[in-house]
Amino acid sequence: MLIRNVIICCALAGMFLTGCAQTPQAPPGWKFACTIDFKDAAKLPEVWEVIEGKAKIADGKLVLTADEFANGQIVLKTPRFPGSVRLEACASLQGKDVSDLSPLRNGDESGWYSGYLFQFGAADNLENRLRRVEENVDAKASETVLVTPDKTHHVVAENDGGELRLIVDGTEILSYTDSDPLKGKGHDQIGFYTWNCTLKIEKITIYTKTDPAK
Repeated sequence: MLIRNVIICCALAGMFLTGCAQTPQAPPGWKFACTIDFKDAAKLPEVWEVIEGKAKIADGKLVLTADEFANGQIVLKTPRFPGSVRLEACASLQGKDVSDLSPLRNGDESGWYSGYLFQFGAADNLENRLRRVEENVDAKASETVLVTPDKTHHVVAENDGGELRLIVDGTEILSYTDSDPLKGKGHDQIGFYTWNCTLKIEKITIYTKTDPAK
């Protein structure tokens, strides 16, 4: 049984944080799925799988540290989200040189190689980009919003039936339409990726919606 300070799944959308300092209702069309909160956890919950790097709970946050010039990746084993999913996270990067405060959508235990990687502050924090099953795609991207080291950003990564968006602190910085969106078994896990620095996650809120019949 998942304890309250790890994952809370409920039907009352007004009882969780979807921003770093506010409590709005669920976005139109989306249904609240669960909140992941680390503030009272003593150790990393078993529902998380570390693919690369090192992870722990410290000061009420999930702390994922990538080795020097190496990847750090972590995925959630359960619950799973096989279709449209919206993830909101309050997270920050720390390190001499930061790169990638990057959510993963619709992947599996192999990490970013398997799903959508929404790269916020990629390439040593020089650009934002989207990868689909390893390959860069021609997404509309802004480079005016990048990671501010040590700042807690409100990051939203969304797959809405193939309409992909990355929103940071209220500004959409990445968008792409996938005519054949990833979904179903093997494309049903969420996670995070970073490179050559430390990623700290305070809180995660997840929403889902029913995909239209094809």
